[in-house]
Amino acid sequence: MFFFKGGDVLLDGLHFDRIPREGITISTWVKLDTNKGIQSIFDTVGSHSKHRDGQYHFEIDNGKVRWFHRNENHDTIFSLLTRPAIREGIWTQITATYSASKQRARVSIIERKIPQCILTIIY
Repeated sequence: MFFFKGGDVLLDGLHFDRIPREGITISTWVKLDTNKGIQSIFDTVGSHSKHRDGQYHFEIDNGKVRWFHRNENHDTIFSLLTRPAIREGIWTQITATYSASKQRARVSIIERKIPQCILTIIY
């Protein structure tokens, strides 16, 4: 179950039954008007946490990609910050992964020149 609030898509955590325990991959395409400041791609705040800070953070911070996770006890599980790599006005695929068994977080960044196209959505 999800709903929209401003520019965000919110997922109802009470109905989210597939919480990632062994690993997670998030991949998206972005084309930023500006790469200044913090541009959130994905984040979570756990209602079951002993704190009110975010848990997962996948965001662009002044052109750098930040991929971070802290658990419900406020322990940092992983934290990764790339060099400045996201440029303004360029379609860029960003993929963030984490493997619990390997204890490894990674970010992949691929720029593409994508021709303009018409998107048709049929409901």
